Amino acid sequence: MNCTINCDLGEGLENDRLIMPYIDLCNIACGGHAGNDNIIEKTIQLAKQFNVQIGAHPSYPDRLNFGRISIKLDQNSLAKSLIEQIKLVEQIAHCNNAEMKHIKFHGALYNDAAKDKKLAQFLCKLVSDNWPKIDLLVPAKSAFFELDTAVKRISEGFIDRLYDDNLSLASRNTPGALIEDLDQASHQFNQLNRLGIVETQSGKTESLTVETLCIHGDNPNAVGILKRINQNRKKYEN
Repeated sequence: MNCTINCDLGEGLENDRLIMPYIDLCNIACGGHAGNDNIIEKTIQLAKQFNVQIGAHPSYPDRLNFGRISIKLDQNSLAKSLIEQIKLVEQIAHCNNAEMKHIKFHGALYNDAAKDKKLAQFLCKLVSDNWPKIDLLVPAKSAFFELDTAVKRISEGFIDRLYDDNLSLASRNTPGALIEDLDQASHQFNQLNRLGIVETQSGKTESLTVETLCIHGDNPNAVGILKRINQNRKKYEN
């Protein structure tokens, strides 16, 4: 197995330039939880410099909670916000002679849709109606894969997040939910990338086949983890 590596960027942090050389895809915050026109443009220019695929990373419109809290919106309001967010990245990419290739929903919206088939269906329809040729990065073994939809879904796992036994991501309130240790994160990457398995919070080993693996740009050790993974990748390739 040879998974791509993706990262959530454009969230106003200082390490985007340091992360970009080690990833294949970037998911750019669209203003819903973080980011703005200027940051989006700078992130797109960085992605072009390092030949990294550009994607939009829309969320519930909730900057106060960084998009990590579930909020109730009627479908029209949610659709309007998400379309505005995604089109912002698409338009800025076009102005910079770049192309948006994928979409990945952020935070609570991503996690809610993983478990809620109706919400997953709504999001797939939104994508298929507006961006029928765009790939959608979604959680592996989630509600997205129970749908009959033409949207191309790319199964995703996480390098730096702890999993529950049901293969959902452990709550960020759980100690160790964000994996910052270089050895632990590198081990999880290798297990998922090479063997298609992951060790859960309780110590169980579960099957999880993924096509892309994510690391969070706001992980304080993101750069160190990516450097370690890159060293391991070269070792296994040789």
